[in-house]
Amino acid sequence: VGELVLESVRKCVESVPGLVERDPQALTYLMESLVLIGIAMSFIGYSRPASASEHHISHFMEMKSIQNGQYGELHGTCVGMATGLVGEMYKELLKNGFDYEKAREHAKAFDYDTWKAEIERSYGPGAEEVLKLYDKVGQNEPETVLKRIDNIEANEEKIKKLIEEEVEQTQEGPELLEKLGGLTTPDQFNFEADEFKDILLYAKELRDRYAALQIMYDLGQIEDIAQTVVDRHFKN
Repeated sequence: VGELVLESVRKCVESVPGLVERDPQALTYLMESLVLIGIAMSFIGYSRPASASEHHISHFMEMKSIQNGQYGELHGTCVGMATGLVGEMYKELLKNGFDYEKAREHAKAFDYDTWKAEIERSYGPGAEEVLKLYDKVGQNEPETVLKRIDNIEANEEKIKKLIEEEVEQTQEGPELLEKLGGLTTPDQFNFEADEFKDILLYAKELRDRYAALQIMYDLGQIEDIAQTVVDRHFKN
């Protein structure tokens, strides 16, 4: 399924020059790719082949815009930017290295009441559904996170290799988006720095889905990485 999705992405990437010119053949490849990704999703029964942390970030961006009384940007515009951003965050994760002692201390320090207050503050009217999901899956419960940390440590080399591939695959994304007139950095959207930090910290709570933001949380690095990204893109 992963190979099918990557093949679809490859066809889209190769079609960018034609898409800029609205070439019929390039548009055909784009539509074929969308159909193939739909097939990939049908193989496993849910949207994971085409939706991970970049979509969680996008959904929270859209929710924030609505809460601020704004229309916001189109979903695809948000997802495109967030795809490159996740690659950037993964790069920070690799640079920092995997400190399992720090990760386990971070997991044990989780306090539900503090987290709940942050969810209610950052999600506003949407917090109720996020809290309901947590009641069901408990993704940040120390015992659950510690088991995941054990699995990460046991498979560190494989995981690092996959993340390195992700970084390589996404680094061209912003340049391609610029050619198509897309937005490529979070400061191009109508958010304050603290709002966007909330998005990076808590977007993972929207879905019961293990992806980039959750592994950064599990390794005790989500706060540092989110702050680094915000400092880099919101300099004023």
